[in-house]
Amino acid sequence: MMRISEPKTVNTGSVVNHLGYKALRKIFADIHDIEDRLKQGETFDFPYLIRGEMSDGHRQGLKPITFLRQVTSLCTYPAMSDHMPEDVVERTMEILEHCPKGSVGSVIVRGNPVIRQHIADYISQRDLVETSTENIWITGGVLPGVSMVLDVLKRRPSAMPPGIITCVPQYMGYATLLEDQGFCVIFEFNVYTTNHPFHSVRKVMNSMGAPYSGTQLVTFNSISKGFTAEVGLQAGYFEAINISLHFPTLRLFYCPHWN
Repeated sequence: MMRISEPKTVNTGSVVNHLGYKALRKIFADIHDIEDRLKQGETFDFPYLIRGEMSDGHRQGLKPITFLRQVTSLCTYPAMSDHMPEDVVERTMEILEHCPKGSVGSVIVRGNPVIRQHIADYISQRDLVETSTENIWITGGVLPGVSMVLDVLKRRPSAMPPGIITCVPQYMGYATLLEDQGFCVIFEFNVYTTNHPFHSVRKVMNSMGAPYSGTQLVTFNSISKGFTAEVGLQAGYFEAINISLHFPTLRLFYCPHWN
């Protein structure tokens, strides 16, 4: 028989206060206050607010890429193929052929295999390394992927805790998630210019040769940002390098967003 404990009162205010980012929460509160006052007709030295902190290009007026939207639509309703361009139909059929019963509503652990292959090809070309689709996991945004990996890493088989290195500036949810799991955040410079081009850790690590090329690494990438800017659709992936991330429990219930 299961014993049920008496419910305890939780001070939710105290819990929220320990999440960190007090200064940012104050800024967000001020933003919402100013937005409400603008809607009510109050005047300021500016006519509107630009919500740059949300990484939401569409909110700022960026138009969605037609091809991506058409493929998304056709994947959910293939009967519209007669009304779509040939390249859209071709890409859609390629995706659906790798879905069980040809439906994006089916469950595919780790994500659609042909999309994972495209991701592996992209990484191989970018970093000049050989990438296996078996190391690629598609996620419903980067944050769920980070959460998955942290859930595995926090189960420490030895007395030595794993270390986590993240970058700054970065999405504040990552640092909050790390702190929630008991990890310490170590910052890495993350501002790139013409004189300071981007080089992935994966590429640099591989170019250094052994033993550095054998370092265990999990690298994440959000495809909801940048030129696609589909923040509302949320998609991302991670690659596990030199490490076997077998998720025996997570595999039973985890399925990424098909998009």
